[in-house]
Amino acid sequence: MSRVLVTGAASALGRALVGGLLADPAVELVLAVDATAPGAEGERLRCLHADLVRPRDVRTLLYGPTRELAIDTVVHAALHGSPTHGGRRAHALDVESTRELLRLAEDHPTLRSFVYRSSADVYHVGADAVEIIDEDHPLELDPRAPQYVRDRVEADLSVCVHAGLSPLRIAVLRCAE
Repeated sequence: MSRVLVTGAASALGRALVGGLLADPAVELVLAVDATAPGAEGERLRCLHADLVRPRDVRTLLYGPTRELAIDTVVHAALHGSPTHGGRRAHALDVESTRELLRLAEDHPTLRSFVYRSSADVYHVGADAVEIIDEDHPLELDPRAPQYVRDRVEADLSVCVHAGLSPLRIAVLRCAE
């Protein structure tokens, strides 16, 4: 991983990720989408805005700056920020943008890796839950689960389906709080 595109760079996790990548001398360039650090751009950091809810913006992002800068890795860390304000836009950001990014990345001339930042919200937690949740823990597939959980499970599974069939190296990170 030497040239990295990071979506969701304005979030706390995104800012930390960009900072960590810039601290690694092996990383040549970071393209931070929606980073809110005016004046922070430098030789190894480029910041830009893209509305990932709009497929045209996703295509422009990948076949514009991503291709021009020879980005080889996408870290998709953009998730809707509010678990209580769902709706179409939240679904579009959490699920549809993930599918579109992955679909376009698979045929991209410079991209080789796709890292999806999921969350521990995808796991079923109930009275029967164990104290330690691992990757074999059941997913939350209850149709009565909140929209943000259902959306994150759907996006997570969409990426996992591609993992064995895609020309990309795909990793899903189910981050705990």
